[in-house]
Amino acid sequence: MNGPLFQLRDLLRRRGMASAAQLAAELRLPAGVVEDMLAHWSRRGLVAGAEAPASGACASGGGCASCGQCASAAAPAVLYRWREAQAQRPPRSIPILARA
Repeated sequence: MNGPLFQLRDLLRRRGMASAAQLAAELRLPAGVVEDMLAHWSRRGLVAGAEAPASGACASGGGCASCGQCASAAAPAVLYRWREAQAQRPPRSIPILARA
């Protein structure tokens, strides 16, 4: 069985986009732990976070009130999405030195 870090990765890949609170609830982990794991993946360039859209323009695809973020009057939530490694890193080139 995968550890929590990889469970988070797999969940975010399946969901497409989610807040830290949604991920914490589904994984049954404290929000702080999930935020630390998201920071880990973010430092590696594999998770991207974006501010949740204004009410009525839900990016989760489920429509208003399906994720609990749209009705929130608090500060805008951050929604996270998984980024595949190949999509963000250009292929490495190896310089070839000519011998004289």
